[in-house]
Amino acid sequence: MAHEDHAPQNPHYETKILKNKAERLGYDAILAVKAHHFKAALHDARSMKKTLHKIWYIHQHC
Repeated sequence: MAHEDHAPQNPHYETKILKNKAERLGYDAILAVKAHHFKAALHDARSMKKTLHKIWYIHQHC
């Protein structure tokens, strides 16, 4: 069924959400650097790293 593709338990759907989050965090980090807000950029970069690690973990274990 089509709605099962969007279930939170579906690893492909979860990685899609996490990839979107990582992309947004990367974009936010770039904007923060351009605005000379280095603490915010570092925070966004660290959050992006954690998100990418979650994606990696899902791919390794599913």
